Amino acid sequence: MSEPRNENQFSLLDLISGRRAFQFSLIAFGVSGWLALGVNNYFIVDRMKRDVTIQTIDSGGNVWLGTGVAFEKASELHRYCASQALEAGLNWNPAGFDNQAKVELIYRGPAKKYLLELWNQAKDEFAKKQLHQKAEILDIKTVAGERTTDRKTGKVYDVVKALVTVQLTREGVDQGVMFADPPQFVKVTYTLLRNPSLGANGLMPLIVHQMELEVE
Repeated sequence: MSEPRNENQFSLLDLISGRRAFQFSLIAFGVSGWLALGVNNYFIVDRMKRDVTIQTIDSGGNVWLGTGVAFEKASELHRYCASQALEAGLNWNPAGFDNQAKVELIYRGPAKKYLLELWNQAKDEFAKKQLHQKAEILDIKTVAGERTTDRKTGKVYDVVKALVTVQLTREGVDQGVMFADPPQFVKVTYTLLRNPSLGANGLMPLIVHQMELEVE
């Protein structure tokens, strides 16, 4: 898999800027679709305070957020969002992404452009050989504490850097014969921005703004 050129020039998206103020402190968001007041999996976010922390992640993937620990130290949240981004971005089938809807909820700006370039380089082979690609996460390291400023609006965003080590597996059909390619190991570097307007835009708590992929 060749690596497309990553564009670093950007202006942060208006989509992650809220257009209305919230008059309540607790909002629930579904992991599947991130809809407000999700029935099964949901986030509890205190919108009236800046600090968040992960309280628990259960076996069903339910994530509960509460107040009490600075955002920079909410490493479980950071790793969770990075893992969701990785699975959405690199699980492919002959027609495209396994979960296009989740891609739209996580990737914005240069990261989305980069991801689409990766797919466009591979899509002909995927269609011809009926390939299915799955990404197995081997390791995630995150670092928080940086901030970046939108040049257009002056809004300041919290930044999380994530380095994800991944094993990619591919299975397909070539001339009527099923096959499996040898596993490929890659490292993906994400720059994620904290979403300040969860209820207004319905996106992930962290948005992938930049992405780089390196084949080992």
